[in-house]
Amino acid sequence: MAALTQAELRLARQHRLRQLLLMAVTLRDLLALWPLLDPARLSDTTGTWVSAATRLILDRREESSEIASRYAVTAAARAGIVLPPLTPPALSVDAVDVSLRVTGPVRLERAVRMGQPLDDALRVAAQETARAGVRHVANGGRATAVEAARRGRGRWYRVTGPGACEFCLMLESRGAVYSESTADFQAHDGCGCSVGVQFTV
Repeated sequence: MAALTQAELRLARQHRLRQLLLMAVTLRDLLALWPLLDPARLSDTTGTWVSAATRLILDRREESSEIASRYAVTAAARAGIVLPPLTPPALSVDAVDVSLRVTGPVRLERAVRMGQPLDDALRVAAQETARAGVRHVANGGRATAVEAARRGRGRWYRVTGPGACEFCLMLESRGAVYSESTADFQAHDGCGCSVGVQFTV
């Protein structure tokens, strides 16, 4: 494994910042959709809210994948490697549906039954739902970068930033050790990590 150069790290950090910007915009837009869910009419409004949020997540996930693809192609070209076409990884709409419902209406109903004030329950459910949606979006770019490393017979590594949890920092400290034979990138809700790629001739 070759040590990461400053140029590689700089390019990876620029890529992470682009992904973070997309994540921030997505978080804002998902929160803006939250009022479509009426707590007094959950059974009547959940479907409309889930549909709108899912469309947003799928669109932004594709954008995240495109950002990662451009980054990976640039990183590979610097090493004299031409990557084959990269396509966004598939995402199960059912998985998004379940994720939104569990972090949204289901969490909301459970919190209210347990005596939490409605306003507090709404705020927490909105935040948790948006965080879950952002994870689905960012995973598009993460999976694309990992796939690029595999196709180019390179390695990938975790790129963190301020506020990263101990688990993510530990994984980042390992460097570019992940390859085709290793596990996929793991991210939790609220994770701001991205994937860096390293190619060697």
